[in-house]
Amino acid sequence: VAAAAPGTYLVEAVENPHLLKSVFLPGMPWEAGQSIFEAMRAENVTWYRCPNGHLYSIGECGGPVLRTRCSHPGCNRVIGGVSH
Repeated sequence: VAAAAPGTYLVEAVENPHLLKSVFLPGMPWEAGQSIFEAMRAENVTWYRCPNGHLYSIGECGGPVLRTRCSHPGCNRVIGGVSH
């Protein structure tokens, strides 16, 4: 396996972890949705969850003015409402 070849980054990290003291290791955010939420914090957005728990947002006043379907793959549950 190429990752286990001598001299590769992975092998060096395992065999010489002290070398990682001054190295920045980028990582994944603990939840992708959290990154989106943080990016939209400055916007006037209200967050809701569909009946299956998937996040969706409504802008402007945050009140639903129509019904639609959740766009999460395989969900298709009704979200939103009327007469906000």
